Amino acid sequence: MKITVVHKLELGQEAPALVVPVFQRALDDDPLVARLDRRAGGRILEAAVQERFKGKAGQSFTFNMSGGKLPRRLCLVGLGEPSSLSSEKYRRAAGAAAGCFRAWNVTRAALACRVPARAGGVTAVEICGALAEGMSLGLYRFEKYKSIDESSPAYAGLDELELFFYGGRGASLKQDAAALKTAASHALTVAGGVISARELVNEIPAELTPERLASVAVRLAKSHEGLSCRVLDEREMEREKMGATLAVARGSANAPRFIELSWEPPGKPVNDELLVLVGKGVCFDSGGLNIKPGEHMAGMKMDMAGAAAVLGAMEVIAALKLPLRVSAVVAAVENMPGGRSYKPDDIVRALDGTTIEIGNTDAEGRLTLADALAWATGKLGASRVVDLATLTGACVVALGPSTAGLFGND
Repeated sequence: MKITVVHKLELGQEAPALVVPVFQRALDDDPLVARLDRRAGGRILEAAVQERFKGKAGQSFTFNMSGGKLPRRLCLVGLGEPSSLSSEKYRRAAGAAAGCFRAWNVTRAALACRVPARAGGVTAVEICGALAEGMSLGLYRFEKYKSIDESSPAYAGLDELELFFYGGRGASLKQDAAALKTAASHALTVAGGVISARELVNEIPAELTPERLASVAVRLAKSHEGLSCRVLDEREMEREKMGATLAVARGSANAPRFIELSWEPPGKPVNDELLVLVGKGVCFDSGGLNIKPGEHMAGMKMDMAGAAAVLGAMEVIAALKLPLRVSAVVAAVENMPGGRSYKPDDIVRALDGTTIEIGNTDAEGRLTLADALAWATGKLGASRVVDLATLTGACVVALGPSTAGLFGND
């Protein structure tokens, strides 16, 4: 998707789709909406009232228009109260707009955004980045395995998006074009890393085995100068004495892999510290011999979401050429029941020599992470470690489905 910041907004039929984020209870006060409404003979605001659209955060309203001085389609998306604005609200508004573009099957569109004089401390540059990121993520769908319907072809995607920023009277804001362009480009790079992680999490477990997850890291290293990748197979893991990870992997027909992906920046880094990102990489978690109930096993392909997140982060770090020394570490396994599976009451020895008694084979994540963390600190000499894991359902019980548990020693 190409994003262009423009200083003149085309409102004729050559602009097939236009999205305008609006503040709550401020439709009459928005100069661009008022201008469009006058051209439409007052029908836009009248329809908005009928549909009870007030510009609340999360609300959207679409309107089909005709006439040489009007775009073909208009979508108003709510930002909420102007007194409580944040870049996140703009990001979510752009995500909602992306849904309109998909429904309309448009490949070219415009998004016109009002920047109030007091936007809660949010600048036009920050808003630009939030809109670009939200649009990119909102357009994403995992449709690899969907059946092809020739009568309703899949959405080809948005090729071009024009961003227009305006102030109190609807006139273009003469912002620093270079800064806005950089913000949009940066946001698309970050969104690209998120989408890469989503692709891995959404992939089916028959395809995303530990070996194939490792191959993703290898390809990533080959595509970015400064990235290097080391993959240990089962025999090499045995030589390194990764007993905790190997115990988890024993029940699966798919052998484990240990992934080390490292970034060395061009030029001198800002400091000598090494940040290590550790991601849980259980490509499928059946629970092992302590097998999960059927209703809890669906979705366990996502137990490698931590690994997906750190690989996506490394993609972004390399693309942005951040002046930091960073490595990612993943112990990739499957936790399956089998004749060789590790058992409750077994005692395994981790990489650092610690012995661990097995109480439940469905507590496999902390075993693989024990070896990964020991590698990060003992082998790599990490100055700082960030560990990402879908580690325990108890966290969901405690905090709910949309809040992560964060633990740290700082």
